Amino acid sequence: MEKFIYHNTNSDFDIVAINIFLKDGAIDEPIKGLTNITTSLMGKKTTSKTSQEINEVFENVGGFLRFKTYGDFITISIATKKANIKESIDTLKDILTNSVFEEETLEIEKQNVLSTLKSRKERPFDFAFDNLRKILYKNTPYEISSLGTEESVKSISLEDVQKRYADVLNQEPIISVVADNLEDEDIETIKSVLDIFSKSQGTPPANICPKVDKDEVINIKRGGAQASIMCGYDAPLPIDKNKYFAFKVLNAMLGNGMSSILFKILREEKGYAYAVNSSISTNIYCSKMIAYIGTSVEKSQSALEDLNDIIKNLEIDEEDITLAKQKLIGNFSLEHQTRFSKSYTMGYYELIGLGKDAVFDYENLVNKVSKEDIEHVYKTYINHHKCVVVT
Repeated sequence: MEKFIYHNTNSDFDIVAINIFLKDGAIDEPIKGLTNITTSLMGKKTTSKTSQEINEVFENVGGFLRFKTYGDFITISIATKKANIKESIDTLKDILTNSVFEEETLEIEKQNVLSTLKSRKERPFDFAFDNLRKILYKNTPYEISSLGTEESVKSISLEDVQKRYADVLNQEPIISVVADNLEDEDIETIKSVLDIFSKSQGTPPANICPKVDKDEVINIKRGGAQASIMCGYDAPLPIDKNKYFAFKVLNAMLGNGMSSILFKILREEKGYAYAVNSSISTNIYCSKMIAYIGTSVEKSQSALEDLNDIIKNLEIDEEDITLAKQKLIGNFSLEHQTRFSKSYTMGYYELIGLGKDAVFDYENLVNKVSKEDIEHVYKTYINHHKCVVVT
């Protein structure tokens, strides 16, 4: 795995996009939600800079600095200009080594997270997914989102944050940069961030991807006129590139847009759904396919049965394959027009095992998927389901 990736776009723009990925971010946290709280507080204050002074370094050139925690990695994202690289990187290194955490800002951040957790209960999709993950990823770090729970967040102390801050520097980093014609000096300045982190290689967690080896449906009474149905199925890990891209085409056939099979049958023909889609929930150590229907309470049971009937008795058709490939390639092209999105995806693909070059080889990787490839992953992974029905 490469630790430093640089893509020169060979034009004359001044914008520099930098994304730093820290592997295994929240996987081993002692309190759920602690890593998210810690990274949210980083950059608020250091021993030499106030929050305003930190923000000015980036905002004065129209840029930004952001920290974000996901299920199994952390991102540090920077947008700046060439002339500001040294000041931006020096500021980041100051944050990584000299952040100051205060009780008042911790309490504010805890309240922000608690508000987000409460609001997720009001959003049908988020509420269904948070409950599905409890059975889909049972007894693994993915069982609860990186936000944690209301109980775990309330329990986080200033001492917990300070300890976790030290742990962050033991994560394995990847730096991904997209810019134009950087000088060697600028590249070395950005690379110097690597020196902040521990050189030790972490041990990958074992057995944290439970198989969907039997059908299971959990019914949750919530009240209201609408029902949310969400089902999870096995999916390949991205490190198996050929299977992963074959599965991406399969998923696009099923639930990507209004021309997809689930949309055409469940919404247009059956009239069940006000919303229907499927997606691949990709993690470094565990991937699943998630199918979702929003419908009325009265139609929830028949909609659930038809959803699984369609998915488990799929007729794989060349026309659907062609359309799915066109959608995947078109969407990818539209979503990766900015240097920030290119920088992010290069680093992300390297992190999850696809490799940075998959960004530039995406169209070929999709187009070379055959019907036989799709049939193989379909038979391998789509066998059982775990579902949550919220009414």
